[in-house]
Amino acid sequence: MLIGINSKLRNIEVTKSNGNHWIQNSFERHWVTITEIKTDNIAQKATLKVSTWGGYSYLDLDDYINGEQLYAALLYFN
Repeated sequence: MLIGINSKLRNIEVTKSNGNHWIQNSFERHWVTITEIKTDNIAQKATLKVSTWGGYSYLDLDDYINGEQLYAALLYFN
């Protein structure tokens, strides 16, 4: 998934497999790989677990879509 210019994806925690973690100030202009999608049908929310910088992070799908200046959707195949 390409993250373009997105003001909503700021200060995201990145966790390495050894448990080390840090806060990434910005995910702008960055490719990530979606490794898991968690959905909450009651709250109508989706959270994406993405692989990035040798670790993983969790992103709110609404923040991705609503914060993008270039892209307004995410297409996937099931």
